[in-house]
Amino acid sequence: GGRNPEVVEDATEGRDQRIITDLGAGVGGSSALYGMILERFFPCDFTPRANFQDAGDSTVPEAWPISYEQLKPWYVKAEKLYRVRGAADPLRPDDAEGHLLAPPKMIDANQEIFDFLRARGLNPYPAHLACEDVPGCMGCNASLCPKDCRNDAGRICVRPALRDHGAEMLSECRAVRLEAGRTQVEKLICVRRGKTIALRAKVFVVAGGALFTPALLLNSSSAEWPEGLANRSGMVGRNLMRHLANLHLVTPQTPFPFQERLKEIAFNDFYSSGGRKYGTVQSFGPLPPVQRVLNRAEPGVRLKLLRIGRPVGEFLWDRVRMRRLALATIMEDLPYAENRVLPEHGADGGVRFQYTLHENDLRRAKEFETEVVQALRPYPVMTMRG
Repeated sequence: GGRNPEVVEDATEGRDQRIITDLGAGVGGSSALYGMILERFFPCDFTPRANFQDAGDSTVPEAWPISYEQLKPWYVKAEKLYRVRGAADPLRPDDAEGHLLAPPKMIDANQEIFDFLRARGLNPYPAHLACEDVPGCMGCNASLCPKDCRNDAGRICVRPALRDHGAEMLSECRAVRLEAGRTQVEKLICVRRGKTIALRAKVFVVAGGALFTPALLLNSSSAEWPEGLANRSGMVGRNLMRHLANLHLVTPQTPFPFQERLKEIAFNDFYSSGGRKYGTVQSFGPLPPVQRVLNRAEPGVRLKLLRIGRPVGEFLWDRVRMRRLALATIMEDLPYAENRVLPEHGADGGVRFQYTLHENDLRRAKEFETEVVQALRPYPVMTMRG
């Protein structure tokens, strides 16, 4: 389904757990799998430490080296390029600036939830979606779009570069390491179809995401760079952040066809609340089939039992996912130096990382969940914690 098939090792607390991530491996990378929502940061995000009174030993900085105002014109360019649809967030109405494309008509079940939230005094708005208004769009999550309506980096950037601007692409090619002198990268060593090749260029752009970019740099050690390329600070791969995302399943009174577009609502009333920084709430889209839940590299005992009872599990899970709309709460975790991509390879030569959730993050996530569940009452809410 476009996901990277490589097994990644989580080496937290001395215990290696082998997992398959939701990271992409094809044209467009992980953007070919993303949920299409493209939202801006808030201005307060650019002075992050001020948002956390109890950051503890987190390395969260006082401020970014750039401001929101400096980034604002580039947000506009990106939203135009990716053909973002939606309406202004009532909490920051100036950000829409009249350039967003019109959102599609909301399905009746989502409109019910939308009107309920507004009646509660909250500020919902049509989510900012980078997609085409294609009939039957389901707002796919973590799978390739069968209708070609998702505006991902492959569709928006790579295809036009290949078609109109003379770009070329090497398929079935894996980057292994960068070879560099003191001031310049000289070549990229790759393996393509079983053969080792070297690529030379004036400029190299490394865009492998939070796991594979630092892994490539750490694997590119040399006499000039003994701790890994560009790693004189020792910080490459550190401060790994994963976010905390929970799903809140709501049963609307209005019936809805499961195969229709479901990813339509967003609100940020709890982004910063009562002096605490929480996060955003947005429609999750269709819940995944049970096969996705069971697809783990090395399942534990519970997962093995679920696989044995898969036919019953599929039936029960389908009853849940076809009758409920899912709202996702997404909260950033704080950076810690010990949460990191590790310099050594895993058992199969792949990426290893270690990551521990801190009490501060867990406490904020619980408070955020309580706020959202209370806001949705009297709807009964089923919460699935990520």
